[in-house]
Amino acid sequence: MRGSDDGGHKGRPRKRCDHRLSVETYGCASAIASTSVLSEMVKGRTLDQAFNISPKEVALELGGLPDNKIHCSVLGDKALRAAINDYYTRNGMTDKVKKADVKVICQCMNVTDHDIEDAVLEGARTYLELQEHTKLGTVCGQCKDEAEVLLEKFKHIHFGV
Repeated sequence: MRGSDDGGHKGRPRKRCDHRLSVETYGCASAIASTSVLSEMVKGRTLDQAFNISPKEVALELGGLPDNKIHCSVLGDKALRAAINDYYTRNGMTDKVKKADVKVICQCMNVTDHDIEDAVLEGARTYLELQEHTKLGTVCGQCKDEAEVLLEKFKHIHFGV
């Protein structure tokens, strides 16, 4: 039954789709290990299930990552989600594309909540370090309170601090 949608099985036809993930990662051992583990974790999952794999799950599967390397698991996660959304777009399934809600926290420097989370994952632990990473709050300073709340939130989410 070559070329059939039933996968060679008798009975009710079923659509079968094989998605393959190949990754080229450059950088440190943590980045390479994270994307390698992620590529194993997606096997046997639907695209929606793969989309929902979190960087925290990848880090746990690795047995943990040092605080200054947590961002490595985020890089693979972002690439996977972008690839899945790209697949949906290219195949006319734009209704399945998942967009991340982005909120601008610092209007003056156009710094978003995602930028703050990335800075925390890259090592920012204080408001001053957050400013060094993102430049937020360096013009009018009206975003300071909200930025500090997000800083604490992301430290708690990613590091339990």
